[in-house]
Amino acid sequence: TIVKIGKCITKENLQLGENGMLNKMKIGKRLTLSFALIIMVFIISSAVSAFSVYSVSKSLSKFYNGPFQVVKTSFDMRRAIQSAERSILWSCTTEDSAATDSRLDQATADLEIVRDGITLLKDKFLGDMSLVTEFEATMEASKIIKDQVISLSKANQVDASIALYDSQYAPKLMEAKGLLNQIAEFSQSKANEFDQDGINTRNTAFISIAILTVAILLLVLFLSTILTRSLTKPIFEIEEAAGRMAEGDLKVKIGYTAQDELG
Repeated sequence: TIVKIGKCITKENLQLGENGMLNKMKIGKRLTLSFALIIMVFIISSAVSAFSVYSVSKSLSKFYNGPFQVVKTSFDMRRAIQSAERSILWSCTTEDSAATDSRLDQATADLEIVRDGITLLKDKFLGDMSLVTEFEATMEASKIIKDQVISLSKANQVDASIALYDSQYAPKLMEAKGLLNQIAEFSQSKANEFDQDGINTRNTAFISIAILTVAILLLVLFLSTILTRSLTKPIFEIEEAAGRMAEGDLKVKIGYTAQDELG
């Protein structure tokens, strides 16, 4: 669009001679055309700026609502699993029933965080969903072992509950945490990609706006020069002719010819 505007306002088209486009217009139309061109370029610049802001906002939205949420949730789930491990192991080694119940309640709350996290991963994770499916299945399998560990502990079979914890429950949770690490690492790489896309979009927007700003300034200078010359040149010629006529030269001729108010 700017190139087309430039072709329309070349000096050849706006020359001040008899065939110049401006000289075929009334002065009011010249002013209207000049302001219209400036406003048009300003509108284009505003549209580019608005689109750039939208693009940057879209990149940030993808970053926050996708990979960022997954990475944050994965770390929260990992901490919750570790906390649940400690609570369950502690409950196996104490004879205080009230403290045991408190620890088991804490473990239940931690594992609830993990279940909620699985729901978010299913919705937000952008990678291989089989990782999420495998993680969910691993946590379901660990739940069965956890219930057995707790039953043995409540039956005062401390050694058996600890042995089951060490041989099956802890390794199963370690497997789950390994899957969470894979999910977090992939999401971190996607987050970096979205972040770089946002930076590139921002830089492109900055360059585009800068170029358009310079283009508007050059257009204003160009049009003001052409318009000023189209108005002042005939006035100077008429002023010069009037002076010569006042000196007695009645054969003076004015070279300016146009279809405007001064022609």
